[in-house]
Order: sequence, then C-alpha cells, then structure tokens
Amino acid sequence: MSDGARSLPLFFRSRVHASKRPKKSDKPINIVNEESISKIESFEGESVQALSKKCSNSHALPETVPLDKESERSEVRVSQSFLEEGEVAEIFGLNRSVTSPGIHASEGFECTPSEWRNFVARFSLPSNPTNKRTHEGEQTETPPWISKQDYASKLDFQDRSACREKNVLYLYPEEDYNYAFGINGNVCHRMYNWHSYACSVHMKRVSSVEQSIEALDDFSTNSIKHAVLGGHGTGWNLRWGGGPACGRGLLCIGASGGMGASFLKKLSEKMHHHGSIFLDSCSSSTTDEDKKKDGMNLGEWVARTVGKGIRVIGATRSFQEVKVVAFVAWYAQIDGIGSHAPPAEVVHMAAGARCPDWADNPFPNEDGDCQCPEKQSCELADGYSSRHPALLNKAGLKFKCPKSKGETSPKYFLPMCAESWAEASCRCVETENSKRQKV
Repeated sequence: MSDGARSLPLFFRSRVHASKRPKKSDKPINIVNEESISKIESFEGESVQALSKKCSNSHALPETVPLDKESERSEVRVSQSFLEEGEVAEIFGLNRSVTSPGIHASEGFECTPSEWRNFVARFSLPSNPTNKRTHEGEQTETPPWISKQDYASKLDFQDRSACREKNVLYLYPEEDYNYAFGINGNVCHRMYNWHSYACSVHMKRVSSVEQSIEALDDFSTNSIKHAVLGGHGTGWNLRWGGGPACGRGLLCIGASGGMGASFLKKLSEKMHHHGSIFLDSCSSSTTDEDKKKDGMNLGEWVARTVGKGIRVIGATRSFQEVKVVAFVAWYAQIDGIGSHAPPAEVVHMAAGARCPDWADNPFPNEDGDCQCPEKQSCELADGYSSRHPALLNKAGLKFKCPKSKGETSPKYFLPMCAESWAEASCRCVETENSKRQKV
C-alpha cells in the first residue's frame, strides 16, 4: 500500500432485505461482513507467516485449560454528505488516514512524534529517555515503543478522574509475554484521540477476572461509553494473567454463575445503554467451530451477557493494527494478517437495543440501525452544530447521522444517537420536499 494519503476506508455492506420489518429479539444480532465471511474458509487454509502477537499460542496457554466451576457445565465509502472529507472526519471523529511526517504514521493510525509528546503529557506518563533523530530539519524524539517494546506495559494511567458519564476504560493484561499490549504507536493513537471524545480515558492493567471486577469500582452506574477488553485470545477465552483457570487469569465462555459472567454483568451496569465494547483479542468473533465453546465465540457470549443494546466489536481471526475510523459511534477496520486477508471485524449487537419513539420502528434493523419515518430525514441536533460552528458547510445544510459500520446516512442512525450522553445527537425532521408539498 502506498505511503501517500489515501481516501476513507471501504467497507462491505451486509445484505438487508427491505421487506423485513425490524422485530424485537432477546438474542444478540451478529452484523457480519458477508463478503468477508465468504472468503474465510479459503483464507483459513492458507499459510499465514506471521501470527498476530495478540493470539495465545502453545507457549502462552496450555493445550488443555483447567476450568473452574464457571466453565464446567459491504462495499461503500463512508458517506461524506455535503462536506469535505476533512470536515466529516472532524465532526464524527473519523480517521482520515492521512500520512503524517512522523515515525510510524504512514497510514495515520499511529502517533506521530508530536502526538506522542502530547499523549505523554495528557496522561502523565514517564518521559522515558529516548533516542534523538532529525526529521526534515527538526530534532524529534524516537517514540519509546520503537526501542523499548514494554513501555508502560505495567502502568495504570488516566487523563483525569472518572466522570459521571462518557468514560472510556481499557482493561489490558498484566500477563503479556511478548509485549503485544504495550503502549505502541497504535494504542497511543487510539487513546490520544479518545481524549477529545470522552470525559475521561483510563488504562488499567489486570491479572485476573477478580481484579477486573474491582477495577470497575472506580466508575458509577451508567457512566462508561466504551470499554476495551484486551488480552491474548483463542476464540473462546481472553488471557489477563498467568493463572490458567477460567474465572481466574482467563475470561472464558462459561456458565451464568461464573466469575466471568459476574464481571460482564457488573461491566454492563457501569456502561451506558447503547455503548460499545471492543474485544482487543485474536479470534474473538471467530467462525471456526473448533475455536468456539458451547457453540459461541467470545464476542457472541459477551454480547449475550451484557445486553443493554451494547455493540460488541471483535475480530474473526488474528490481527495486529486496529484502524479506528470513527470515535463518535466507535468503529474500527481490522485487517486480518496476510496479503489477501479480508476485513476481520464483526459487530455483535446485544439484546436490549431500542430506537427512540420518534423513529419509524421501536427496534433496530438487521444492521443495528434505526430509521426515520417516511418523508423525514436524519440530522444532527442544533446543540451539536452550535458547539462546532466551524463545521457547518457552505450551504448551511445539516450533517447526516452516524450509522453502523462507521458510515453516515440521511435516513438511518445508531440507537446511541438518541442517548443524552452521545456526542452526536440525532433527530428526524421533515424533508424540504415534504414541506413544499404541504404549501
């Protein structure tokens, strides 16, 4: 791929049957890139030279994991509306993938040296002596992750204390044999940008499910908008610590009475309705039946347990870089490892998603989106526009609303857009054509 600037990422649209009306469901909805899934069987058979550092392997996880009682048992571009690409990127927190002159910023998904310095200052991290180098006549510091893989791999840090709402929480493993969860350029970029779209951002290192439960005590009920659960994974578990037992060092699919389920239920209590969870772990949304437990992958189990209409995003296979394309209505492009790997991201929509009473239907469609009634279009509320006056376009037209898969739309919107905590507040209004017809 060229190191030059590139356009906004492409996505594969899932097929939606227009004749089907959204129905209430107590089961989570899996929003899968169908074209990607059609390639998975053939791709899985190929030899992958570099296994992702975030996958558990024989050196990190026993072939047979001792279980405690818990486990006994679509192609479209991001819509630009009437805006320039940069304006759309700014209002929705979209990553424009524009090349920056800094080290490790060839695709715009990793911190530049200047972003690194701001990140260290905002999160009060140790400066960590680094090598000096010159770029275009300016002396810059080499980011620590280039020379020291385990930078901040044992540190808890935050940009400020937890707020009453709009918090972002990272739960990363204390057990990390290959430094896959150190603060590298990609993690720096994600947390650096969250600082602008959340009230507070927190990194907590945990070594057990019990510690993860305790970490949630710092947050009030209904106050977390986005949570990241990171750890080496196999498809049905996620490793936080050295203990090989489910419910201890491992978060595993298991019975409703286990420690893992207790953690997820407490996490659900702390999260906003219609928030999002990213499973930063290999194969958390695998389609390989041999990597599932009780017929489910980790993403399906998490979505089934947390409820509240929370979007759970996982990956079908191994991966490395997480390419966040939207921070408002969070969404990321996750490229599988290999030159011909299809996109790996999958969204599991947890039960409990509801559309506002002014929408066309009380329940989201198969993509997880709500829809405006006939002869109405979706726009951002005036309050949001007034806070960002520079983002109004020349024609004075309203922006389209954030929908599933990091896209925007004049008709569809994610349920989170109607929540009081949402950065982008949506509404359905009568179209101009409809107004003229009434005159």
